Amino acid sequence: MDRGPFWTKIIKCADSHFQVGVIVTKKVGNAVIRNRIRRRIHNALNQAVKQSLIYPTSTTLIVIAKKECRILEFTKLVGTFLSILLSSSRPN
Repeated sequence: MDRGPFWTKIIKCADSHFQVGVIVTKKVGNAVIRNRIRRRIHNALNQAVKQSLIYPTSTTLIVIAKKECRILEFTKLVGTFLSILLSSSRPN
């Protein structure tokens, strides 16, 4: 699913815990920039989980960052993850 600055894929699995995989390719920047983006995504996701009071279980979230992640404000990043968490918690 294309979510602006990154693509996301939500996979329901049999495990009872929540997993996150973050992929930042070399197209985005050098190693310092890629690691900074990875840390920002993990921190934004942690903050979104705290704000939403939803802890997704049995879910794997895969995030593939685009170049736009470098300049995105942190609050917008958190807001995007909030909407992802809310959409993944709805029953299908």
